[in-house]
Amino acid sequence: MKNFVFIGGSYGIGFSAISELISKNDKKNIKVHVYSRSWDDGKNRGEAIVYNPFDVLKDEFDTSGLPSAIDGFVYLPGTIKLKPFNSLKVEDFMEDINLNFMKMVLILKKLIPHLKKSEHVPCVLLFSSVVIERGMPFHSLVGASKGAIEGFVKNMAMEYAPKIRFNCIAPSLTNTPLASFITSNPKVLETSIQKHPLKRIAAPEDIGKLVSFLLNEDSYMTGQVFHPDGGMSG
Repeated sequence: MKNFVFIGGSYGIGFSAISELISKNDKKNIKVHVYSRSWDDGKNRGEAIVYNPFDVLKDEFDTSGLPSAIDGFVYLPGTIKLKPFNSLKVEDFMEDINLNFMKMVLILKKLIPHLKKSEHVPCVLLFSSVVIERGMPFHSLVGASKGAIEGFVKNMAMEYAPKIRFNCIAPSLTNTPLASFITSNPKVLETSIQKHPLKRIAAPEDIGKLVSFLLNEDSYMTGQVFHPDGGMSG
């Protein structure tokens, strides 16, 4: 039995990744333990998904309900706050880094013993952003917290090799509810589309397929930052 832990996953990239992961495995041989604030009752969880109500900012992560061995960990919570630097407060940076990085570290600390017991070479998969590779105005908050994630992944990959793999996905704008304040504005959306050499923004499925691939125990990838960004990072 393969067991994966997703923090977030009720919609967008997370749900697409979970759906892809299940479709690529025998449903009787996989469990995806999803920790998120909500779950759409219209989405069939089936036997392969175990949903746990969880607010990453308020709740303590409890591993007592998890199996002893975990084969992959995906951390999905994030923010998109686009403001000029002079309008930001120090507290804004602390809040962003707390959600994007520190909460992940606290959960990972508890999961490392479970990951070490995997019969395979498990993967820890975190999310960054194209803005680390390609700087953009008004993205200092995103750049600060996601930049920490990329540095963390590269160093953890070396520390835990060959027992645990660490990788990072750094997408550009993706059509998810989190980005709806951009995608719902036709003019802003078109401007973003034109910045992409492929002339479209990513769909959740584009990223979900990559998540599923990297979680596969046969993947020969660690310490890498992947850029499914339509060519933006060049």
